[in-house]
Amino acid sequence: MASGAQEVDRLGEREVDRLADWSDRIGHYDIDSDYWVQQKVDHPAHLDVVGLDADDNYAQLNARQKLFCDTLLNHFRQSIRGQAPHQLLLHLDSEGGTGKTMAVGIW
Repeated sequence: MASGAQEVDRLGEREVDRLADWSDRIGHYDIDSDYWVQQKVDHPAHLDVVGLDADDNYAQLNARQKLFCDTLLNHFRQSIRGQAPHQLLLHLDSEGGTGKTMAVGIW
């Protein structure tokens, strides 16, 4: 039997999910179409990374950080060229102080 975490990762793929009648869960919530727009206004996310110079910092990145940045850049280039690359899903995780902010700040 799969652990709880493994089961959560499979939500929607399990046979019990596919066979379920989900109709009683659809259309029961009256949410204004501007709800999420208003949420963003009410709770702004300040995601700016300040004090980073992309050109200078790229040279300071280690090989794995450069791979991360190059992967994003290549995907972006394919997108703007109209090549329609597959969706890019990345997970950047590491201990504190290992350069995640610096790698992301290049963008």
